[in-house]
Parts: sequence; structure tokens; C-alpha cells
Amino acid sequence: MLLLWLSMTCLIPFDLSRLDGHLTSDPSQTREPIMDRILAIAKSYLVVSDKSRDAASVLVSKFVTRPDVKLKRLGDFLDWSLTTISQASDQTMGGTVILDGALQSLAQLFKHGKRDDFLQYGKNQLLGGLKDKETIVRWSAAKGIGRMTGRLPKELADEVVGSVLDCFSFQETDNAWHGGCLALAELGRRGLLVPSRLPDGRMVYDEKRGACSVGSNVRDAACYVCWAFARAYEPTELKPFVTQIACALVITAVFDRNINCCRAASGTFPYGIDIVVAADYFAVGNLNNCYLAISVYIASFPEYTRPMIDHLVAMKINHWDGVIRQLATKALHNLTPQAPDYMATTVMPQLLPIALGIDLHSRHGAILASAEISHALYKLANQNNRTVTELISSDCVDGLKSIHQRVSSLLACYALSFSHYPPPVCLSLSLSLSFSLSHYPRLSLSLSLSLSLSLSLSLSLSLSLSLSLSLSPLSLLSLSLSLSLSLSLSLSLSLSLSLILSGLQQSCSQREVCFTEARRDAAKAMGSSDSVVCEGNVSAVYRALLDCMTDYTLDSRGDVGAWVREAAMTSLMEMTLCVVGTAPQLLSPDLVNGMMCRLAQQSAEKIDRYRAHAGSVFVRLLHSNNPAVPHIPHREELLLLAIFPTEGAESLNWNAPSQAFPHITQLLRLPQYHTLLGLTVSVGGLTESTVRFSSQSLFDHLMLIQQDTAALGQFSDALLRVFRDNLRNDRVSIPFLKMLDQMLARFCVVLLSLCKEEIKKSKYTRKLRSAIAVFCGLIQFQGEVRKKFTPSLLHGLIRKTTASQVYEMLLTYDDVIDPDVMDDVMTSLSDTNWSEDVATVRTHRNQLCDWLGVQKPQLVAKGPVQ
Repeated sequence: MLLLWLSMTCLIPFDLSRLDGHLTSDPSQTREPIMDRILAIAKSYLVVSDKSRDAASVLVSKFVTRPDVKLKRLGDFLDWSLTTISQASDQTMGGTVILDGALQSLAQLFKHGKRDDFLQYGKNQLLGGLKDKETIVRWSAAKGIGRMTGRLPKELADEVVGSVLDCFSFQETDNAWHGGCLALAELGRRGLLVPSRLPDGRMVYDEKRGACSVGSNVRDAACYVCWAFARAYEPTELKPFVTQIACALVITAVFDRNINCCRAASGTFPYGIDIVVAADYFAVGNLNNCYLAISVYIASFPEYTRPMIDHLVAMKINHWDGVIRQLATKALHNLTPQAPDYMATTVMPQLLPIALGIDLHSRHGAILASAEISHALYKLANQNNRTVTELISSDCVDGLKSIHQRVSSLLACYALSFSHYPPPVCLSLSLSLSFSLSHYPRLSLSLSLSLSLSLSLSLSLSLSLSLSLSLSPLSLLSLSLSLSLSLSLSLSLSLSLSLILSGLQQSCSQREVCFTEARRDAAKAMGSSDSVVCEGNVSAVYRALLDCMTDYTLDSRGDVGAWVREAAMTSLMEMTLCVVGTAPQLLSPDLVNGMMCRLAQQSAEKIDRYRAHAGSVFVRLLHSNNPAVPHIPHREELLLLAIFPTEGAESLNWNAPSQAFPHITQLLRLPQYHTLLGLTVSVGGLTESTVRFSSQSLFDHLMLIQQDTAALGQFSDALLRVFRDNLRNDRVSIPFLKMLDQMLARFCVVLLSLCKEEIKKSKYTRKLRSAIAVFCGLIQFQGEVRKKFTPSLLHGLIRKTTASQVYEMLLTYDDVIDPDVMDDVMTSLSDTNWSEDVATVRTHRNQLCDWLGVQKPQLVAKGPVQ
């Protein structure tokens, strides 16, 4: 009872040092300060076994939490409590009592102690974290803001919401916008924010930074905000905002440049089962499909038509990415039938001032959009037996004429300034400016230009000169855009046909990344129905098309060379069927053999679409009977027809790896078909289904020929030839190394030398790791191979991966090293920190060399710099 009274007495609201009087000033006094005396009494009763212990813990909690005592004695008391707890034994009764008293005092202390008010500090830290450069920090800060706001009164919570909304200022970075979206989503999930307070513009946030843009993470997070609101609020509360949210999500799902944002918006879309099916996860993965097909379907719903058109006009035709601008203008063309009056009366007047503005991207997009919409309106008017001028206002017509006159004047000045153009350019300029001259007779420059262009076209000298020159990138592009036109003039330009074909062949052979479309169109043109093939040029045309099938150009869009390969395969099929029907004697065995071998290789590669196209072309040429294609290797012996029978050719699904590869691997028995090169890329690829079925089919084939020495030798020779021909070609060598990790053939020493040559001085991590896996697989072969490759396992680069692979290899092949040192080697490989500095791990490396019985690698001294 006295202890409880003392705990109440300790609540007096003045400093306890006043009770000490003149204690500190009188040196003759030895009495302890009252603060220490009370604390000593409390400590003495914390270790007793009766109810006084509970009262003492209450006394400590009330006394130590006083402001004056907390500053002077709290730390000492906590030290005493922790020391007592650590030294007391819970195995004895006395120790248990002491532990109980110390723990009770701490529990009461934390219960009654007043916590400092860190709310303002914590709020500022969390709001600052929303703008951090690291995504994980922004995400954690958003979570913290959501939890903190949920525990605040309404007034303080509204203040936090206002601070979060301040992140959506165009003075802030994209990190702040992203963090703000995450915070809004967390607030919305907890029902702490009404939709009316949401700012607009987050789903279209896109800022250009140098050669790229930022904001995709902001748009993705904005979709997350909409998803959070849909889950947290009742439909009646969201009903006034559903149309606005749905329009924003549809626009993002169809027109966003980033595929991940398209998919996020598609998954968040709140309602409309028809739209959800049309714009599902996979459908929105193709931008062309989104802009040109899905958008048209969604625009058929009236509530989305105008918002989609307005978004294209306001945000996409002036986009910094030229591909997006072109897709947007084509989308406007396709959307015009959905709202022709709106396009003619509202959109066209908006575009004309933009076409005359100062921003280059905006001018380009506005001109293209005006052209596409005008063309679409013309087609609509033509269907209704009207003229396009009846749909477009007179002001818009005058504006379009003004643009036309200015462009015509520009072309006229160009024609007078430069002496030679490629014939397709000359013809295009002539047709365009002849039309301008007939409508605008005051254009005197256009008259002189038309005359000069007509003269240049009438003279074959101009054609000869332009095509004999080495093609520049600009002429390649213009050739690409005018191929069908130039080939349609083959009759009038028959004297220069060889020059035209020469130009097309040159365009196919140019491998500039930025002109892949030109090579594709050139390949299409050489196989078009207007092409003229004879004995003098058939070999050159086929060689050019076969060369196109080796185009594996890569850029930011991926394997764009596949466009060229697909066009070349189509042209080869159409040209071959045409030649066979009219003059089969033009096809030599070499041409047909090269064509069928390239098609077989393409039908074994990893991309489903192009593998299917190659397989379809291969089977169609094989089964062609009206008349049959001559000189196809192994068809007369019925070997090919046994692999691809006529009755099953139509049902074979080349897109499915499970159906295609079992047939393809059978071509390995026919040495003339280079199927192994295509299989290498598939077996060592990244797509799980392709890798699984291609590798399984390959191993099944090897099991069938394992007793056939000649077949194994033929396969080994082909394997080495593929590797030797593709050294330093990462497209083939990396998949080849992965394939060798599972498949080791006879010539191990040669394989090892080629692998070491492939990774020599290489710093490409993926390649080195793939080579390490091959080296570890070769450990099972004794003799010269094992001695040569073991030092390679101790290479200084990527040591951690190497050590792990060697450890697994030693577990698999226990006869590689002396059993007496096996435990030491395994311990060193597993326990050594191979990520430490080189000087430290070199000691462990040298010790491993001694245990393994191989020569230690020596440092090569660098010579003086000359």
C-alpha cells in the first residue's frame, strides 16, 4: 500500500530536486537525493516474491516517466533492467522472480510512458519519400501514408490528401507523379478519398527526356488507382465518374505507347464484356492492332467515339515518336466513318492551324491527319454520290489548298536546286506537280519543274545514271515507297529493266537498321506479278531473295529482319510458281536447292509466325503439281514426301512447336537441308515451349541414330560447321552454347577449342555463363579435354557462377579428382566468398589448382605504353 501511495505522490507537478533543499550545497550532508532514494526502494521491491513486486512496477512506471526523472535516470534504469534480465536464470525460483519483476517494470513503463509527438516529422518524411528516385522507396512511402492517414482525424487526413495532390504539378518530376499515384491508390483502397478530388491527366502523363520519354510508370500507377477505387467504393458512389474513368482506361488500353500500360488499363477496365473481350491482355500487345482494329470496334460505342478522337488529336498526332504519329493519323482515318460530321466540322478546323504552327512534330502530324481524314471523308462522300467539299467547310478547303500550294512550291524549288533524282522520285514529283499546275496555273516554278521532270523521264540516261550510282539511304527510302509504281512501268522502261533489278538487288543488300522497310518492299517488288524474269536475270533475282533470307537485323522493335525474310519467302514462292508454270527450264538445280534449304532452315527457327510461314511455303512448293517444281532434293526418292505426306500437309499446324519440330528434325537425315542451324536457335532460345519441344525432338533423333556411325559422323560435322561458321555471331553462338550444355558429341577437343575461341576476351556475361555450363559438361571426358579446360573453370571473371557450376559438376562426376582431396575442394568451393577482391580469392584459386593437379594461371605483364 505504501508503494502505491508513493506512486501517487510521485505525480506532484514540480521538480523533485526542490525536496532536496540545500543538499548539494552543504558538503557535510551525505544523504542521497530523493530521486535516487525512491528509485532504490522500487528496485529493492522488484525482486521480492509477494504482491509488493507488482506495486513496485507501478511505482517505477509512474516515477521514471516524470519529465525530470526521465532525463536523468531513465537510461540508467533501462540498463539495470536489461542487465538483470540477462543475468537472471529462469531455471531457479529466485531467478524467475527477478525476471518477473524486471519485465513487469518494463511493461508498465511502456504502458504509462508518454510517446513524443513525431506525427508531423513522420508525415513530412513519408511525403518526401513519394518523390524518391527509387521505386521501392516510393511504394513504401505510399503504404505508410495510407496507414497513417487512416488513423488521423478527418481534418488532418484531408490535409495529408491535399499534400499528396500537390505531387501532381508539372513542376514536379515523373517520380513525384508516380509516388502520388501510388499514394492515391492506397488512400482509395482505404476509403479515404472521394473520386471527385482526383486530378486529371495522370493516364496521359508522358514527358520527353532526350531520345526517350518518361511517364510509363505514372500511367501504370494511374490504372492501379482506378482499380483500387473500383474495389473500395460502392457502385452508386462511383456512378457519376464511371464514364470518365472508363474513357480514360479505354484510351490508355488502346493508344498508350507502352505495352505494359495498355495491359494494365485493359485489366482495370470496369465494365463492358464486349470491350473486355476485344481488348484483352494479348490483343493489346500489338500496337498496330490496337490503333487500327481495336480502336475502330470500341469507337462503335457512342460514349467512347469522341473522347478517343479528341485524344488522338490532342496527344498523339504531335507525339515525339514518329511511329505513334503515323499510327494516330491512320487511326483517325479508320475512325472517320464513326463520326464524319464531327471530323469535318470540328477536327479539321483544329488541324489546319496546327499544320502551320512552329512545332515540327505537330506540323507533321497535323498534315498527315488532314490527309487521312480528307481521304476518309472522300470515300464516304463517294459512297453516297456526293463530293467531299459538301462535307468539309469552305474555310477548311481553302486551308488545305494553301498547304498544297506551299508544298508544291517547296518541291519546285528542290527540283531546280538539284540536278538528278531517282526515277521513282521524278515520277512522283511529276504526277504531283502536274496536278498542282492544272489547279494552280500561277505556279510558274511548277511548270518548269514539270517540264524538266518529263524530260528526265523520257530519257533513259536519267534512269541509267540514277541506278548506276551507289544508292544512298534517301534513295533507298524513296525506292521503297515507289517500288510498285516503278515496276508497273516495266513495259515503258523495258530497255532499263536490268538497271531496275540491279537497284532492287542493291537495296536488298544494304543492311542499315533504319531502312529495313526499304529492303522488305524491295523483296516484295522482285516477286510481284509485274516483275519480268528471264534467263538473263533469274539467277540474280534468286540470289538477292536468298540473301534477304539471311537478314537478322535487330533494333528497338526486335527482330525487324524477320519482315525482310517473310517478304523474301513470299516472293520466292510466287516467283517460283510463276516460272514453273511458264518456263520451268529457267530453274537450275542450284537455285532450287538453295531455296529449299533456306526454307527448311527458316521452318526450324524460334519465332512461331515466321516458322509457320516458312513451313507453309516449303510444303506448298513440295506438293505443287500444276506443274511440279523441278530439282527439289530428295523428292524423287520419296524421302521428303515420307516426312511431309500430302494427306497430312494441310492439317499440320506450323505455329505449334509440338507439331512442327518432330517433322523438322527428320530433315537432319538429309544432309542437303541445313536444318541444324535453325534448330540451334530454337533449342538454345528463351521461349519455354519452343525450347522444350525442339530439344526433345532433337534428342529423339539422336537416340535413333546412336548406333549409326555414319549418321553420327555426319551430324557431328554439321554441328562443328554451324559453330565454325558463326563464331562471334551472338545470335547463333549463345544458343549454340546452351544447346551444347545438353548435347555433347564426339569431337570434344574441337568443341572445346571453338568454345574458348568464342569467349576469348569476351565480357558478355550471358555468353560466359553459357560457356561455363559447356565446360562443366565436358568434364566427363577424360584425357586431353579435361586437362585443357580445367584452368578455364578458374577464370577470374564471374567467379561465383563458375564455383557453383564446378561444385555441381564434382557432385555429378566423382571420379574427376583424387578422393583424398575431394572434401577440401568441395569445402573451398562452397565456403569461399568468391565476390571478394582478386588478391583474396587468388589464394583460394591457387590452392584449388594444387588440389586439382593443374597449372596455376600466370599473370601476364603488360608492356610499356608506346
